[in-house]
Amino acid sequence: MFKKIWDELTSKYGEEFDWGYWDSDVYLKELNNELTEKHPLYNNIECFVGKCFFDDDALYLEKNGRAAIIHLGWPSKKRKDMSGEFPTYTEFLDLKSAVEYIEKEFVESREY
Repeated sequence: MFKKIWDELTSKYGEEFDWGYWDSDVYLKELNNELTEKHPLYNNIECFVGKCFFDDDALYLEKNGRAAIIHLGWPSKKRKDMSGEFPTYTEFLDLKSAVEYIEKEFVESREY
């Protein structure tokens, strides 16, 4: 389902486009390992949507319909951030807004 989003952007921008989808639950498991009960997104993530190839950012869909780009802290640490401040994230009203942001950031990073 989400693979189509990334395939269309890769088709538009070429192989240099730096986001994609892996058919794997690794990224959802990693996020669940990093979130604590104090984190605002704890127990609110519906599914994994995509991953940036060049950093540890991943896009998730929330249960409330919002979307969040979350900076994962790979690898999972046995010590979790008990303050709930990490992992850091940027939240969007919906998936469309998040994908538009990703595309805009990609285009702007290629302009000189």
